[in-house]
Amino acid sequence: MSDPVPDFDGAWKEAWDFFLRPFLRLCQQPVHRGIDGSKPPVYLDTELGKIAYDAELGRQHLDRLIGVTRSDGLPQDVLLHTETQSHRDSEMAFRMYRYHSRLVELRGRPVVSLVILAHDPLWRPGPYEHKLWGCRSRFDYLSCKLLDFKDELLLRSRNPIAKVILAQRIAHRTTSDSPQRCRIKLQWIRQLLQQGFLRRDLHRLFTMLERMTSLTEELDIEFRHQLKQSDPYKTMPFVTTLERVAME
Repeated sequence: MSDPVPDFDGAWKEAWDFFLRPFLRLCQQPVHRGIDGSKPPVYLDTELGKIAYDAELGRQHLDRLIGVTRSDGLPQDVLLHTETQSHRDSEMAFRMYRYHSRLVELRGRPVVSLVILAHDPLWRPGPYEHKLWGCRSRFDYLSCKLLDFKDELLLRSRNPIAKVILAQRIAHRTTSDSPQRCRIKLQWIRQLLQQGFLRRDLHRLFTMLERMTSLTEELDIEFRHQLKQSDPYKTMPFVTTLERVAME
């Protein structure tokens, strides 16, 4: 029986919902410093869907539109447009330019565009550029290449997004080795427990891990058994979350 297909988009959607500030602190510190952390973000994905829809380009990417408050005291809020890209896409830079332009035009607010490059170590897309007869346009967007982070840094970090990145690496490195995936998942959980993450964040991180590193039914049963045997008290948040995800 083949392994279930990983749900990277669903996992990263949850990461944006729960760990926006930790992500920016790890991957885009200038943006993190520019946002007022005392004001909760406002998620505007439905609005982005209306703005970004294009029958020609389609919408097959994980997009988020988030309203945030500036930390410099200026009254005008900022729209943070993010996209997670797992594969090469020759239209990505142009699409980011179009979304950015539409948002500025329709909302009249500053827009910051950010792309998370989640895989493919050799692909580093550049800005969107167009020129003709001396007329030139250039659009530079922010990007974060997840493969630039060393394993050692991610293992030591207590930033929850570091653990999400590790979960995705587990998925990619164990695509054809399910028993190894099962063993590494257990190591990932033991490390979280040793680093003292909050119970709430343990639930959320484990849900993301499950989305990215699903196992066959047989191995999943073995995984649950080993998890319960390791330390019933400490691993209870994971067991509870695992059972809830399995029911869903």
